Amino acid sequence: MESSPETFEVSLENFSGPFDVLLDLIQARRLELTEVSLSAVTSEFIDYVKHLDASVSADRASSFLSVASVLVQAKSVALLPDVDTPRDDDSLEALEQRDLLFAHLLQYRAFKQAGESFAKSIVAADRAHVHPVQLSESVKSALTSVEVPVNLEQFAQIAAQALKNAPLQHVTLAQLHTPLADVRHETRRVTARLKRVASLTFSELIDDAEDMSVVVARFLSLLLLYRQGAIQMRQSEPNATLEIRWVGENGRHRHSDSQRIDQVSERGEA
Repeated sequence: MESSPETFEVSLENFSGPFDVLLDLIQARRLELTEVSLSAVTSEFIDYVKHLDASVSADRASSFLSVASVLVQAKSVALLPDVDTPRDDDSLEALEQRDLLFAHLLQYRAFKQAGESFAKSIVAADRAHVHPVQLSESVKSALTSVEVPVNLEQFAQIAAQALKNAPLQHVTLAQLHTPLADVRHETRRVTARLKRVASLTFSELIDDAEDMSVVVARFLSLLLLYRQGAIQMRQSEPNATLEIRWVGENGRHRHSDSQRIDQVSERGEA
């Protein structure tokens, strides 16, 4: 069977007709891929592209190679043992791969049909022509006449002058803020106060706090001092009064090592 320039047709022992019809039969499982001679199809395609223009043949060859590679892989998978025979994991994976290859074949058909639809739309658009009409007086009266008293060069000069006189853009710092309460500062205050009275309750320790942020900062400072071994905390039961006692002077914490506390405070703030 001779192929026309528009379609590629094949002539095999078990099929004769357009190549796209062959793909449809394979996809619908109405024709076993193992019974199709892909080498014969390839030979006929080579003869087919020889009679096409260079630009057309390159495009057709690219599409054919894409489909042919899928068919070759699918055929190699189809040559696996029958489904009724036991299969190992590799064989099952190969069957999954076969289904994936047929999915690629469906994708090819979808893209091909979309291309044909676009081609028809382009041809139809070439035959469409704008019919000139006169606007009615009611429409004309609604249109506003716009006159620009400058040419392009003058307009460019105006734009350059406007940009030149534009105010400088300032970078806003609204997203930046300083901590409402400095944990390092509150640690020093808590340390000094505990050293004076030796023991305090948490309520007494925060009785002069300006706001909740200071309360939180002082609680964090207690955790830092406790980790350093500078204080002891005792609470007889949940929600009971929290008692804090300074023990740094007993040798468990050297208050002169304030730099170490500052470093821990900095990490706590981070």
